[in-house]
Amino acid sequence: MHFKLWDDPEFARLHGCLTELQDRPEDWEWLYKHFTDPKFVKKSIAGQKARESKTLLHHSCSKPFSYRLKARCQEGSKFPEIDMFMDVYVRPSDETAKQLHAVMVE
Repeated sequence: MHFKLWDDPEFARLHGCLTELQDRPEDWEWLYKHFTDPKFVKKSIAGQKARESKTLLHHSCSKPFSYRLKARCQEGSKFPEIDMFMDVYVRPSDETAKQLHAVMVE
């Protein structure tokens, strides 16, 4: 986000150093090279497009779904996938996820 404050990445490199890095110019240079690297830019654009295409956002942090599913099975759930969907996707403000969960329960 910091690099997006300027239209010209070179100007950002010369004049936009973060205050946290003013005493560490080598780290600022490394960040500049990293964020302007064509490989990084390509991955970043692909990631932005992927996030924009999501219709349901999960709220499970970094715990893998397989662990959650296994825990549900161990708890004796008859429908662990539906229970896991409730835990991971349904939030009070997300009507789409609530409706999908209701259909699954039916």
